[in-house]
Amino acid sequence: MGIATAYPGSTLTVNGSFATAYREINLGTSLITNTDHYINYIFTGTGNLTLPPTDLAVSGPIPAQTALKGREYIIHNTNSSNLTVTASGSEKIDIAGVQASSLMIPKGYSAYFKSNGAVTTTGVSWIVTLVASANTSRLVGSGLYRNTSTQSFSQSNSTSPSNYGILQTSLPIVVPNTGTYSVFVRWWGITTDTDNGTSMSKTSAYVMLYNLTQNTVLDEIEYYVTTSSNSPFTFVVNLLGTNVNAGDTLQIRIRPSVPNNSAMTWKIGTVGYSNYTWAPSVLVIQQ
Repeated sequence: MGIATAYPGSTLTVNGSFATAYREINLGTSLITNTDHYINYIFTGTGNLTLPPTDLAVSGPIPAQTALKGREYIIHNTNSSNLTVTASGSEKIDIAGVQASSLMIPKGYSAYFKSNGAVTTTGVSWIVTLVASANTSRLVGSGLYRNTSTQSFSQSNSTSPSNYGILQTSLPIVVPNTGTYSVFVRWWGITTDTDNGTSMSKTSAYVMLYNLTQNTVLDEIEYYVTTSSNSPFTFVVNLLGTNVNAGDTLQIRIRPSVPNNSAMTWKIGTVGYSNYTWAPSVLVIQQ
């Protein structure tokens, strides 16, 4: 079919401009509807949008999978806070091969969602095809690399990278392009011991960004936390990797330092008294 052309070269050829639906959302929570395509999220607080269910009722003889298969939504977050886009019910979103119930879109970023046409209540019904920002920074792969296993990181005074524990992630962190990368480590775990030599208990660890391909330390910081033994604590550190080549594999390595007690460990992925599952995550952004 051709529009403004007598010689269409594709199933649909449009020889001119075209328009799709545009909507601004200024609510903390909202549903994405049949009539949406491009959504500009302008709410000034943390928000949540929910994708349509795959068994969305459709009038007439059109089956649900035919109605949604191939449908695309573009969601842009101009908000000053993070925006979470959630699949309906127990449905899942494919984010670079990882099934997730939601995707977090940072400030200034856009995410593209495509329906795969599956009619399911628990499986993958939407695929994230792109996450990008208006500037040159962009998420790498899924962007978010979650820890998926129980781990302990032992205290050590050795500065050799081989004496650091390697944070296990759901996918290897393989960078697609040559350049500079910001890597955010979002810790959630416990320490088995603290330094009680001062009025406040504290612990620390060295967090390292390591280029496994080049066997090079890219960045490192010692981070101190005020906490108590065996109580969950969180923090975020930003590490910078320069002169990274396309195809390089990056790792996060952790070495607890304070207190100077060889029996002390930092632990993650442990089920505690309140059924916490302590699992850090890593966010990788190309600059």
